[in-house]
Amino acid sequence: MRYLVPAGLGMAVLLVMGAVQTSTAYEIKPKQPNHERLTALAERCLAAAAGALPSHCPLPRTAAEFAATDIGGSVYADAVRWPDDPTRQISATGLGKIAVNLGAERCKKHVGPGKPFGGLMCNSHYGALQFLHAMRPVAGEASSETRAKILGWTRAAFSIATGQGVDATTGYCTYFRSQSPALAEAFAPPGFPYCDDRTKGGKSYKAWRVHTLFTIECRNPVASTKCSELTGDAAADLARKRAAGALLHLIQDSFSQSHTARGGAFPAGPYSARVVCLPVREYYDYAQNSGVHPAADKAPTFDLAGCADGPVADPITASAQMLWLIEQRANSDAAVKLMAEAVLGAAT
Repeated sequence: MRYLVPAGLGMAVLLVMGAVQTSTAYEIKPKQPNHERLTALAERCLAAAAGALPSHCPLPRTAAEFAATDIGGSVYADAVRWPDDPTRQISATGLGKIAVNLGAERCKKHVGPGKPFGGLMCNSHYGALQFLHAMRPVAGEASSETRAKILGWTRAAFSIATGQGVDATTGYCTYFRSQSPALAEAFAPPGFPYCDDRTKGGKSYKAWRVHTLFTIECRNPVASTKCSELTGDAAADLARKRAAGALLHLIQDSFSQSHTARGGAFPAGPYSARVVCLPVREYYDYAQNSGVHPAADKAPTFDLAGCADGPVADPITASAQMLWLIEQRANSDAAVKLMAEAVLGAAT
C-alpha cells in the first residue's frame, strides 16, 4: 500500500556527504548492536526461566564480555531497532541516508512549535516523540510529565504488541486520541494529516491505521515523500513484534547515562557507558547533550553489586520480564507497573 508522507520522514540525501551535518542520534551503528545484545541476553534468560517470571538474569562481567554476545537466533533483534529507524532507512540504504536525515539542522526544519508532524524519524530523535527513547521531548518539561508520557506509551505499545483491543483495522488517530491527552498530542496532534482517506494529485491515499506506525517503510535512497506500508497477516505480526521491540528499546535506553539521570544528574555530561540500577531522577533531551551523547551508548559495564539488590531491575532482567508479560498476554496494567516500578523506579 502506498502512502504520501511528509518530508520529515526522510529528506533528500545530498550526495556530497561532507556538505551536511551527519549526527547519528543515539549512536545508531550496525557495528555496535547493543540493543540487539541486551535483547538476546533477555531472551536467553526468559528461556532459562522455563515459563516462570524471569528474575536476576545473568549480567556480563565486563564490557568486552557484553560486546561478545552472540545475537544469532534472537527473535526480537530486528524489532528492537524500530525506535532508532522507524521508517527502515538503514535497511534500505545503509547509514548514508539516515545520517543526513538526522543532522540536527535538517530535522529542526521539521519539528517544533507550529509544526504538527515532522515525520517519525525526526520526531523520535529531536521532537515530540523523544520519550520513545526515555528522553524529554520538550526542553524544560517536568520529569513527571515525561514519565507520564513514557507510561502512556508503555500501555499503548503493550496493547498493540499483545493485540488487545487493537487489530489491523484500528484507526491510528482514533486509537492515539483515545489515550492520554499528552500521548494524543505527541502522536496525532491537531492538524495531523493522515487521519482520513484523501486524494492528492489525482491519487488516493488511505488513512493511517495503528499498524501503519510499525510497518511503513521508506526505501527510496534519496527521498521519502512517498513510502509503502506492508499489509496482510504477516504485516500484522510484524507490527505486534515491533511494538514489543519498542518496549524493550525504551527499557534499555532508560539505563543510558545520556538519556536519564540515575544516581547523579549530569545534563551536559560527561558520560560513560555504565549501567547503574537506581531510579530515574531526571530525563534529558537530545538538543541538550547531543555533542557528548554517544559516549554513554556504547557497550556498557554493569554495576554488578548494585544491580544484584538495587531498587530497580537491570535492563536485561526488565526486558525479559516484559517479554514474559507479552507472552502471557497480561493486562496492560502489569506492563505499566513493571515500567513504573522495576524500570523507572519510584517517582520523586
